[in-house]
Parts: sequence; C-alpha cells; structure tokens
Amino acid sequence: MILLFLLTSDFLGGEATATVIRLPQQGDTTIYMLRAVFPGKGLVFKRAENTYVASYEIGVDVRQGKKVIYTDYKRFSLESKTPFPPEDTLIIHDLLVYLPDGRYAFALRATDLNSKKVLLDRKIDVKAMEKGIRISDPLLVERDSGGLVVAGLSERDTMLFLITARAPSPETLMLRWLLVWESERMNLKSDSSLWVITGSDDTLVLPIVSKNLSAGQFLLKLEATSHGKVVCKRETRFWRFGINLLSPREFKGILSVLEFLYPGKTKSLKKALPQEREKAWEEFWKEVDPTPETDFNEALELFNSRYPKARESYRRFDGAIADMGKIYVKYGPPDEIERHPFELNTLPYEIWYYYEMGRVFVFIDRTGFGEYELVPPGFYGQFGF
Repeated sequence: MILLFLLTSDFLGGEATATVIRLPQQGDTTIYMLRAVFPGKGLVFKRAENTYVASYEIGVDVRQGKKVIYTDYKRFSLESKTPFPPEDTLIIHDLLVYLPDGRYAFALRATDLNSKKVLLDRKIDVKAMEKGIRISDPLLVERDSGGLVVAGLSERDTMLFLITARAPSPETLMLRWLLVWESERMNLKSDSSLWVITGSDDTLVLPIVSKNLSAGQFLLKLEATSHGKVVCKRETRFWRFGINLLSPREFKGILSVLEFLYPGKTKSLKKALPQEREKAWEEFWKEVDPTPETDFNEALELFNSRYPKARESYRRFDGAIADMGKIYVKYGPPDEIERHPFELNTLPYEIWYYYEMGRVFVFIDRTGFGEYELVPPGFYGQFGF
C-alpha cells in the first residue's frame, strides 16, 4: 500500500528524508511503515498535449542479512500546467510492509523517470522488537471525524503520537520522552508518565503541546522502564511549520523583523523572560491588530505566512533576518527581481520592484558574502549606479 500526499512547505530546505515506524501486530508480525519525503522541484515535467507530465518510480528493497526478502516498486505520474512545478511542493509516500519480527535493512529509493535523476536514496537498519513487552515506534496522528489518521507534517497546537504495546500480562511502565529540534540541535522538552497496560494489547495517545515549535525537523525519543529497568527505547522523526519563541537564535530573528515592522512597540516582548514570551507574544499582536473588534488578526496571519520564507532564505549567521527578509515580510514577494551579481565598477546588487505599490528597493552586497543591505535612494550614487 502506498499513500501519496502533495503538500506545500518551505521548511525542509529541499532535503529528501526517509524514516521507518514499527507497529506490532498479533503474534510475531510487525507493520513497518516507511515514509519517503522528497521535494517536487526535483521532478522533470515533459510536454504531453495540453499539459506537462512528470513520471517517477518509488520502491523499497528489504534485506535480512545478505538475502533480499521483499521488493516493491511502483510508478507514478503528476500533471502540471507549466514545465516547472512549485518550488515548495513536497511529495510524501507511505509504504506499508508486513514482516515477521527481525533485523532488517530497508533501502528506499525514488527516481525521476524523465531525467533518471535519483530523488531519494536512503538505507535504514531496523532491529527486532524486544521480547516480552513489545512497544511500537511513536506514530504521529491527527484526530478527524473518522478517528485517528496518520499525519506526516504537524501544524496544530498539540501533536498526538500513537504508541501500541503488547505484554504477556498486565504491566505498569514509566514512559519518558524527549523532544529534540534537530534543525537547531536543541533539546526542547521532556516529561514522563505512567502507562498501565491492562491486557495483551494496549494503545496510548501521547499529547505534546507544540504551538511554540518552529519549522524544521524534530526527533521524539521514548524510553520505557519497568521496575527501574529499561525495557525498550523508541524514536520517530517528523516535520513542522511554525516558530519557536524559546530558541535564542529564532527569537533574535523574530525581533529583528518586528522591530522593522513596528518600531518602538517591541520593548515588552524584548524584555520578557523565556517563560513569559508566550504571553508577551499574544499581548504584542493584540496591540498591533488592525481590526481588534474582530477575532481575526490580519497582521499576525500575514507575519505567519511570510516569516518562514524570510527565515529560510534571508537569515544571517547570527540568527537575525537580513534586510531582504524584512522587506519580504512587510511587502511580500516582489513582482520582479533584477539581479546584478557581477558588474564592473559596482558592488553586487539587486533591485526589487513592486509595481502595484509603486515601490522599488535596492540591496547592496558590501562584503561579498551574500548579505545584501537595503540602500536608501539618496545614497545610490555612492555605489556607482
């Protein structure tokens, strides 16, 4: 079984990823869910009558030792109105493989059939389930009208992870978890709780508040202990939209933009302690809400829709957002960009045009390291144009 999702995001930075999640079944059978994620911009679209079509192949080989015990390859196609797919398109496939418990090496591969380019090539080694108490990898899910469904990318304020367990007799476990923000190499949150397994099969839905998490890749690590002894360790990776107010580097980037958008109104937010930032954040956006009489805050929604792109493309090494990113958040993507990376007698520069607003912005790379600065109109002559 292969599930296909087409999603838009600008948080993966074009990196292809693959993970394996284990779910124990009756007897000694385990469901291995392989998740393949790769950017759609790697696909080549060819002309076909009145449309453009991309074709690619995705599949898995499973080895136990040196022996290939399972192979499944399928072909897919996508249509587009243009020969260039959106740069922020993600393609996500979930492949379900039913196998006995064991140690396996999964090889997950995706190839564009038009260009023969490899879009994803990952090898993942998976150990057998522990004997006695058998616990699955945590599986990110969402609630809808039909119950719990698999989720690949988290956007909600609370993430739900489904964990299944099998035990030969009733058991009480201490479950400890740690959430790691791998994109920034930070340990974000940790907690523990008791899990009472009442029968041979049991499930646990683990909620984790995530409204302050930033965009990027995360790792959830679990450890289950019984009578002080570790019985198993599990982990899973997932991806998310959003921002993280607790990260010093992230918070510096946010402030650099807000101080540009709302001069003199960020003092309370800037002085807030880390544990106070969430409240200060809410109060700040209430203050700058252009329509406080309504429940919808246009300023906040606009910031949330534009800031991730600014952070991804225009963040400096110290975490602050460069001038291009500030202009992007305030005015959105320009109607036209005129780039001049190599000009005689001038520094590298770019010109951004916003035709409907009648605005033009010039950015100069003074250092040659790609950090463009906004130049006031009265100083254009100093740079040779």
